[in-house]
Amino acid sequence: MDKKFFTFIVNIVDNSSADALFDSIFYNNSKIDASAFQCIVVDGKNLLEDYPEIISEKYINKISVVHSETDDLLDIYNTAKPLICGKYISFLDNTMHYSEDTLQFVYEELSQGKLNAYSVCPVFIDPNENESRYPIIPVESGCFNSVSDPRNTQFFLGAYFIKSEIVNELGFEASVITEKDKDFLIRFLIKYNLIHYSDEYMLYYKNAAENGFSTNFIQYKKEWYQDDVEGFLYSLAQKADEFLEEEKMFILSAVYYLLYARFNCNTNDRNKKVLNADEIDRFYSSAGKVFAFIPDYIMMQKMMIGKFHVIRNLKFFLLKLKYDSLGKKYRIVDNEKRFFLFSGYDEKIGNDCVIYANDGKYTVTPQNQITFEFNDASYENDEDQIVINPFAASLLPPDKLIDIGPIAAEKVIIAAVNYENRNIEIDAKSVLVDYFDNEDINISITVNNEEIETKPVECYPFLRSFGRVFLKKYQFHFSVPVDLAPYIKVAFFLVRNGKKYSQKLTFSEAASKLSNKMVGSYWNFDKGKLMFYKVPNKLIIRNANHLQLIYREYKYLLRFCMHLHKRKLWHDCKNLFKLRIAYQTKKHLYKNKRIWVMFDKLYKAGDNGEYMYHYLKNNDLGITPYYIVNEDSPDYKRLKDAGENVLISNSDECKLMCLLAEAVLATHATIWQYCGFSKAEQQYFKDLFNAKLICIQHGLTVQQIAQYQNRLFDNTQFYCCASKYEVENILQPIYGYEPEKIKLTGLARYDGLRNNDKKIILITPTWRRDIVNNGIAYIKKTHNNHFKESTYYKIYNKLINDKTLIDKARETGYEIMFLLHPAMSSQSVDYDRNDYVKIVEAASDISYEKILTESSLMVTDYSGVQFDFAYMRKPLVYYHPSALPPFYEESIYKYDTMAFGEICTEHNELVNILCEYMDNDCKCKEKYIKRADDFFAFDDYNSCERIYKAVCEFLENSL
Repeated sequence: MDKKFFTFIVNIVDNSSADALFDSIFYNNSKIDASAFQCIVVDGKNLLEDYPEIISEKYINKISVVHSETDDLLDIYNTAKPLICGKYISFLDNTMHYSEDTLQFVYEELSQGKLNAYSVCPVFIDPNENESRYPIIPVESGCFNSVSDPRNTQFFLGAYFIKSEIVNELGFEASVITEKDKDFLIRFLIKYNLIHYSDEYMLYYKNAAENGFSTNFIQYKKEWYQDDVEGFLYSLAQKADEFLEEEKMFILSAVYYLLYARFNCNTNDRNKKVLNADEIDRFYSSAGKVFAFIPDYIMMQKMMIGKFHVIRNLKFFLLKLKYDSLGKKYRIVDNEKRFFLFSGYDEKIGNDCVIYANDGKYTVTPQNQITFEFNDASYENDEDQIVINPFAASLLPPDKLIDIGPIAAEKVIIAAVNYENRNIEIDAKSVLVDYFDNEDINISITVNNEEIETKPVECYPFLRSFGRVFLKKYQFHFSVPVDLAPYIKVAFFLVRNGKKYSQKLTFSEAASKLSNKMVGSYWNFDKGKLMFYKVPNKLIIRNANHLQLIYREYKYLLRFCMHLHKRKLWHDCKNLFKLRIAYQTKKHLYKNKRIWVMFDKLYKAGDNGEYMYHYLKNNDLGITPYYIVNEDSPDYKRLKDAGENVLISNSDECKLMCLLAEAVLATHATIWQYCGFSKAEQQYFKDLFNAKLICIQHGLTVQQIAQYQNRLFDNTQFYCCASKYEVENILQPIYGYEPEKIKLTGLARYDGLRNNDKKIILITPTWRRDIVNNGIAYIKKTHNNHFKESTYYKIYNKLINDKTLIDKARETGYEIMFLLHPAMSSQSVDYDRNDYVKIVEAASDISYEKILTESSLMVTDYSGVQFDFAYMRKPLVYYHPSALPPFYEESIYKYDTMAFGEICTEHNELVNILCEYMDNDCKCKEKYIKRADDFFAFDDYNSCERIYKAVCEFLENSL
């Protein structure tokens, strides 16, 4: 067998073309003879049989194809092993590819024969073609000892080129199920220490690694949470004591990161629902036992390995799991200057705890106060901020007392600022809840040195892990009358043990009006009033004349330029600068125009936004309406050709009109982004975005969806509903709305729902967040290559190909249509076709109104379109198999007593009921008609008019 320099072992993971990979090997490295390359393609899933196009004909003679029993890394390697003849091995999959000249560069580095391995930079390409670097990489190019400096570690196997004899020597552990690559790298780095790394040459990959929560495959495997936590990670942490101190810390840092990755993939709305309740208990217990081996100072450091960062609230949750497993507790203590994590008790004197460390001691009181007694000076003054000097810091035992940071550095987050009825209404939250219970936090607000009342806010305060709440935010609201004085000073303090500590303010939220990143940030409201931030803890509200406002904007624009220039962003952001100038120029021209902006899914029109737009456009109401849509949407040309006021999403015109708007009538959450402003851009325009945000809904709010529809998520100020049950649901404190901000109006699209039965059985289940590629709601989801492995696919593929159902439809003259939710439309290619069932993508050029009005019966699970169908008093049948639980929590709408049709849990039961309905001309049963009569507030096709009048009344009352 001819000797080669590189052997590429390529795993076929999906049906994507491997052309980009083979091009990057054979054609992008002209200075290397092709004879230096060996490509062994391993087909562990037998995909090449069904998808021979994965490998183009031009590469067939350049590669070897073998088949392994599974796609497990050990099987892949063992299958390829007899063929390997390269000096260096790289493990890849068919979705990866190298940047230009990468192999040429690596070849030159390795040709000297002195290096055991070389690594390039792994870069993830998400489904929307955005690039992001893998986080566990060195800070720059160079040679690093990962064991002595874990922050300079490369932890992505595919980006390595490793000597074949080393791969053969170390091998892959059969006992490790999902992370054989990580186990191999840990053993490799411990034994060979040095890694040589280039930050300039890339390996691009499309299947997210463990840090990702989008297309990461292993997050859907129970073994990742069970077997490999209880086996691989636990065993690794347990054996760390057998190594030298540096090696031990490297191992434990790696274990902490790998275990954290499981939580990262299932935090808040990322919960993949792989584990049931008992399995979550088991996982938490197992994780706690692993964390018990990891010192607190590793868990508390900002970056211990690579560049990954655990947010503080999650750090303390993981720390709690650790201490629960140990049957112990920790405390947060302070010395009136700084907070410390305290977890040790060496000696008790009365009620105090005394701990001795080297040449000194520190004492902790029951009030969580701490004092130091060292032989050397323990503090240094630095601009009124007391810090522990290096000598004293060295005396603190890291396993018992960890410095968290200055009390004065703790923050109050300004979540939303609104101006209503001569008051500034402010919603805020404290980050202290990361490690204190709500009842232990006391935030004091003073207005011109007088303390004012604040009220707690229950507006969806939860952070979740695996669907379970692990933290409740500390949120509060207060009002500041702007007529109180010409100059108003609002200050924020933490009150602790009878003492006041200033709290820094941060304006990270889109509705906070100000920005920490932009010096001179201010908000001009009510013509002659402005608000700005004064470091460290004050908001200033003052009167300002016209010249003062012009001068402040002039200074802000100068700083804007300096900000962009300093960060070398001028080329990318000059349009933002021009947009701000355009707003200041045109706001006076538009001051008498009442601009209302609407949208639906930007890639698909035809929902409540478009209905509302046409009502406003077709009636002389003194409103200038605009409708936002993607330029490549199939609806854009239709609307444009009809002469409508269409705004192309993300265009400068779209952004400008949203800034000039009196109101935005929104159907979906993340309103800022629908208006065209990315998170990075929002900081430059927070002060100018003063439109009132009104929710006119996409689906009805009868489930528990407060995590998206609560008042503070978008700073939504008014909510239009179609049912008394919605109002009852949204009035719960978790949504955060006052009764006068909710109105029964009906949904705009209901005005077009007039029955036009064409004998169609419509099957239209909702989507599932855990089986689509993550992304932004207004961007069409890309295809998930692992969708066919899901229970969802198997259940509905079986239904639409059921012979009994199809035969009955033929016999009775009914068509069957399978309508895929917009978020699932990209998966239409996965379903098996037959000659009778029509598969339709909701994201395509179809009319919801036409499909809904012409259908005779709807089959759904939990989709919001059930209410459109019930509004027309047409029959529904629900399919609720136990293997497909609902995505949202049930709330006011109870399916067992309020559903508009029969609920089926088994396939055959559903088919039999559908056949029965077709035999009876799909007549809606009286029982379900009565439920619909009770549910809907109106059925008169006048919803748009009611919405218009309700919004006008709200706007008038807000002045």
